[in-house]
Amino acid sequence: MEPDSGPQGIEAVAPPTAPPDDRSDRGKLIPGSRYFREYCADCGEPMKVTKDKVEKKPLCDHCAE
Repeated sequence: MEPDSGPQGIEAVAPPTAPPDDRSDRGKLIPGSRYFREYCADCGEPMKVTKDKVEKKPLCDHCAE
């Protein structure tokens, strides 16, 4: 194999520090805040929400558009 004929367009990235499905902080009060941790129902983006939105499948601003 010639040096320039190897895989192209591939980028190595570091593995995530936590599994992507680790949402053990869902519904917990965010320290120093009056908001609670929740995740967007569509994209999984971490969000801060009021207590009444926890486990109600909220959408982030981007997905709600």
